[in-house]
Amino acid sequence: MDDIKRCARCVLPTSLPSVDPDEAGVCAHCRAYDLLAAEMERTKEERKEQLGYIIRKAKEAKRPYDCIVPLSGGKDSTYVLYLCSQVYGLRCLCATLDNGYLTDGARVNIQKALQVTGADYMVYKVNRDTML
Repeated sequence: MDDIKRCARCVLPTSLPSVDPDEAGVCAHCRAYDLLAAEMERTKEERKEQLGYIIRKAKEAKRPYDCIVPLSGGKDSTYVLYLCSQVYGLRCLCATLDNGYLTDGARVNIQKALQVTGADYMVYKVNRDTML
């Protein structure tokens, strides 16, 4: 296994066609990430301002909810709910699509997140025959 050549940064094997290491041994994926990360850093303040504008407009609309958060019970959607409700002070309506595969752990996470944030919640349960 020692004879496998790999990217100097992410250790992908260079035998994969898309890896294409440069003279420093860094693969095309890592180089593409570097370009994207630089662009994200360059536009960070502009994107913050855009988000602030969107949040202000949502709050000014004086609707019952400022946003809808799709909530699966996983870490990503739970974090989005936290950001929207606790950091940005948005009134959130959470929605879950229960396709029959929602785990007990996800259900517990959803209930805890709702308890902490005080967000309203709705579940759309798909008829199994329709889903199949």
